[in-house]
Amino acid sequence: MQHNPADLDVSTYECYECGTRVESEAHQGTCPDCAGSVRNITVVRE
Repeated sequence: MQHNPADLDVSTYECYECGTRVESEAHQGTCPDCAGSVRNITVVRE
């Protein structure tokens, strides 16, 4: 999956359970593959 940094409205979410990544403009509450919890990985983590 290639994220376009110029598209500021789209965030990338990753599933804690299976690692699936989804790009979306709205917060993804659950993974579309396994219904696990997802986190926004677009933001910088230190």
